[in-house]
Parts: sequence; C-alpha cells; structure tokens
Amino acid sequence: MTSKCISLYINSADSEKVNGDYGSHIIYRIQGSMSMLNFYSASVRLDNVSIPLSFYQCDDRHNSFTFQYLNSNEIIVKIPEGNYDYQSLMVIMNGMLNKYNLLVSYNEISLKYIFTSTQNEFTIKQDTINNILGINSEITSNNKIIESQFMVNFSGTQCISIMTNLNVENYDTTGGKSNVLDRIVSTDYMYNQILYYNNNDTNNKYLISNTSIDYLEIKLYDDNNELLDLNGRNFNMKLSFYLTQKPIALPNNGYLGIKNVNQTEEDDGYDTEPN
Repeated sequence: MTSKCISLYINSADSEKVNGDYGSHIIYRIQGSMSMLNFYSASVRLDNVSIPLSFYQCDDRHNSFTFQYLNSNEIIVKIPEGNYDYQSLMVIMNGMLNKYNLLVSYNEISLKYIFTSTQNEFTIKQDTINNILGINSEITSNNKIIESQFMVNFSGTQCISIMTNLNVENYDTTGGKSNVLDRIVSTDYMYNQILYYNNNDTNNKYLISNTSIDYLEIKLYDDNNELLDLNGRNFNMKLSFYLTQKPIALPNNGYLGIKNVNQTEEDDGYDTEPN
C-alpha cells in the first residue's frame, strides 16, 4: 500500500472566530480541499496543542446568585468575573449581600457555605453560580439559615475536550457518537499559564469517514460541555492526516503506486514498499 502524511498547523488567530472573543470555536479554511476519494483509508492524529488557561471558574455564564425573602421579589446579584477561593468569594458576596441583610460564612469542617438572614426566612433559587456554592437545587431556610447541600467547588475546568467536524465516530458516556479528538487534563497548570500537550503515542490515530475536507471546525469544551471563554486569547495545534491508498493491480501484474525499476526514492513522498 502507498501512504502519505499531510500536517496542518493551526493558529486560531488566523481563523474565523465563530464565538468572538471567547475564541474557543473557530473555522479554519483550507486552501483547496483535501479529497479522500482516492484513498483506501484516512486517519487523523492530534500531534500537539497549546491552549492559554485564560478562562475563569466564575465567568459571565456562571456568576449569577438569586434569592428571595418570604413574600418578596427575587433579588439577583451578579458576582464579578474571576477565579476565586472560598475566602475571596465569601468576602465579595458579603460586600454585595450586606445591604440585603444576608451574611455568608464558611464551615471549615464540612467545607460548606452558611447563609444567614437577619431579616426573614428566605429561599436560594436555582442559578448559575450554585455549582460553585455547593447548591444543586432550590433550598429554603430553617431558622433563617441555609447551609450548602454539598461542599464548595472551586476546581474549575479539569479537562478540555477538543471537538472537530471530522467524522471520527468516537463515543461518549451517553453511548452516542462523538467527534472529540482528545480530552486533555488541565489541573496541572495555574491560571494564565499555557497548557501544552504533546501526543507521544504514535498509534493514537482515528479513522475518519469524510470524503473531502474544505475546512476544519474546532471547538474547545469544558467539563460541562460548554465552550470555553479564552478572553480574547488564541490557541495553536498541529493535526496530521494519514492517507493510505490500496494498490491497484495492472495488466502486467504490477501495482499502481508501487516502486518499479525505473523509479527512484525521490519520485514521491509515498511509502513505496508493498504490504
């Protein structure tokens, strides 16, 4: 069989940014198109990727806190975007909730927040910051006190999933097909560092069923299957495509694509040894 490798070096700064400054959903236009029709099989490999860890655990999609006093209207508070620990978030929330007669404290034994009202009984509603606070459902106070149902969660994004429009037909935990090329652990890095992943497994390739590729659509997802917000930063990656062509028998018992006595090693970039 004959085969060749085509590598694509992708800088998101040179691509169409579908979700604007979030920068985690891009379309990379290929000059000309790669046709797979003449090949017996095609596979793709993520060689390396570098992603800035410029996203917040508490961003504009996960920073809303809603509560309601008995027989009163809902009160919605927007926490400033950023990366917090239990203490810094507690300080921010107390500064914003004090005028509503609500105090936030922290239990260092259970690792839970305690919300105490000096006004009346109250209910914490479902909202976007609740996962960080350790709250997974609407909860009403008892004696004007609410304790988080679970310990607080400041872990942020632990894995980044790289998804493309290539038909690799992997599967996820729901049992459905998934076009995820790889999932990269991000917990070994600090905020604002660069996550660099180098694929050292040469066998880590995925067959693709696309008949041609005119463009690549790339998406970076967090643990909750939400697109990352890179805050205007760019990422880079290298993809390699391995194309294999099945030998075609010729009338003289030769094979198309197989080296004959009149060819030299420099004739093409193919692997010229028959299998």
